[in-house]
Amino acid sequence: MSRWHIALDLILTMLYLAGWALALIGLGWVGLAPLWRRLVRRDGCIALLPLLALAWLCGLLVNYSLVLIVSDLRLALGIGTALAVMGLAHLGFTLHRAVQAGNLAPGSSLTWLGTGLMLLLYVVPILTQPLQAWDARSIWFFHARMIYVAGALGPETGLQHPALVFSHPDYPNLIPALAAQLTTLRGFWNEYLPKAALGPAFLGLFALARQRIAFLFLLTALPFSLGGWLWNGYMDAHLALYLALGLLFIGRALRSEDDLDFFLGFTTLAFLPNIKNEGYLASLVSLIAWGIAAWQGRKFGRVGHWLEALTPKVTWFYCGLIALPMGLWNVKKALWGLNNDLQLGSAGSLARLLTRLGDGSLETILRMAYPYLQGGILVLLFSVTVLILQRRALPSTVHVALLTAGLYLLGLLAIYLATPHDLNWHLRTSISRTLLGVNAAAFVAGYFMLGEIEEK
Repeated sequence: MSRWHIALDLILTMLYLAGWALALIGLGWVGLAPLWRRLVRRDGCIALLPLLALAWLCGLLVNYSLVLIVSDLRLALGIGTALAVMGLAHLGFTLHRAVQAGNLAPGSSLTWLGTGLMLLLYVVPILTQPLQAWDARSIWFFHARMIYVAGALGPETGLQHPALVFSHPDYPNLIPALAAQLTTLRGFWNEYLPKAALGPAFLGLFALARQRIAFLFLLTALPFSLGGWLWNGYMDAHLALYLALGLLFIGRALRSEDDLDFFLGFTTLAFLPNIKNEGYLASLVSLIAWGIAAWQGRKFGRVGHWLEALTPKVTWFYCGLIALPMGLWNVKKALWGLNNDLQLGSAGSLARLLTRLGDGSLETILRMAYPYLQGGILVLLFSVTVLILQRRALPSTVHVALLTAGLYLLGLLAIYLATPHDLNWHLRTSISRTLLGVNAAAFVAGYFMLGEIEEK
């Protein structure tokens, strides 16, 4: 194949993926349409980039729900396509009316250029590196190929077969199901295209774009700290990236009290458990931190605002919609007898945790964890030092990120202490990537600290 053919094929693949992303946005808008009036900011404007980021996330969750409900990939694609067309039509009509009314905020051309450039830098390595790493080819995209070959995510997929214990069949299948759909539409499986299911998360990052040093820090520190983990087929960097996005949207919601930011934060947190199992922990500790920050702000009326935001029935409908895939997958796991190998919550796990607390294992974990936490620790120390020297209190946005990082780290330490596997082996093979989320939360805290310094 000549270079021209390769270039043409790459361009066609990009157009294909762009169409797929557009369809997911339309599908997500079907879930958002009943509450779209609440997505207008307090100044009366409709912010286009955050709106598209929210629709994208919602579309991923609705699509996964369809696959889990009907099982058959082609049937799910057919239903999803029909819904996406209706969603895009309604979204187009809504945006057209916003343009006519003069209250659409499309974002600057520089923001869109930066978004496109980051997506290009993000997608090209994904599409040019084959599936090689263990977790990528033996877990996530092995499941994806099983779903693709079976044409369904159901009993016929074979996840419950005893020979597949090594591949952690209980892991969430949002990304594997999406990869199987992509290859089903394309008509073939290879070792490159399925990784495109990892998706354009930077759309959400640029929804926070500001011409400030804090945003430049975030844009540099967050993606580049994740490095090759973003495109080698592992899910840990994507979990960390979406956790950071969730904390960023939560922080902005605490300050703006706009419903759009509230739904962005809540949807991102609902997305985490569908990436991998650690997402349950990340989502839980983020919600706890968010709740504490909201409660601390009760004297400013923030608790009343959040309660008001949760009151309408349409909000509960939407919350149920985005929580549906998590519930459906847990039901399917129970029906198929899929259990996690860590045996968390069992009497044995509690006994191991208590034993290791007293035998020096905690010191071993902290010693091996420290080198992978240095970046986040340095950012925090620098930012806190500057705030102390300027005699400023930590804003609530920083509290949420720091509390999330701390609770998430404690949760991971407890998991390592309770592991039924050899502790040294477990640490050597995973700690370099499981701590990515802790660092990401620390970088978010640094972003909010720098923003506070700039504003004052």
